[in-house]
Amino acid sequence: EVERCLKAVDDLFVEWSATKPVAALIVEPIQAEGGDLHAPPKFFEGLRKLTRKHSAAFIVDEVQTGGLGSGTFWMHEQWNLSEPPDIVTFAKKCQSSGYFFSKDFAPPYAYQIFNTWMG
Repeated sequence: EVERCLKAVDDLFVEWSATKPVAALIVEPIQAEGGDLHAPPKFFEGLRKLTRKHSAAFIVDEVQTGGLGSGTFWMHEQWNLSEPPDIVTFAKKCQSSGYFFSKDFAPPYAYQIFNTWMG
């Protein structure tokens, strides 16, 4: 099932990038709103590799799972990725909105990171 899903994502990258580049892939570690849906670490490693292959940022949305909500500070730590995500979003319990692992995505000036209370 993982391989089938990764192929579908790869096919979408190819299809969508035919007209314009795909900037990023955003993934939630656990899809909690539609059930309690988990994917294995192999799936997320595959997504990480696809984003490199297609020159897209790999963004992990840790709003619900980050800040020790999953047993580790970040849920993506449990995936043992070969390289970290480019951007991790988080909020609410961490009282901020993101951390930039890759310096290429860091804002050039202070106060450019906002949260749900700041707009």
